[in-house]
Amino acid sequence: MGKNELLILKIVAELLNILAGRAAKGEEVTDEDILKAKAKKDEAVAKWNET
Repeated sequence: MGKNELLILKIVAELLNILAGRAAKGEEVTDEDILKAKAKKDEAVAKWNET
């Protein structure tokens, strides 16, 4: 696994941790939150594909 792939996995893991932390605190995690996280992941993948 390359350096860029690991970076993408790290970004995804951080986003999931943020959403899980919010849910654990009893905060609502909306579909919009999930879509924003997915968009950030997609952006990271797109940047990686450019290299």
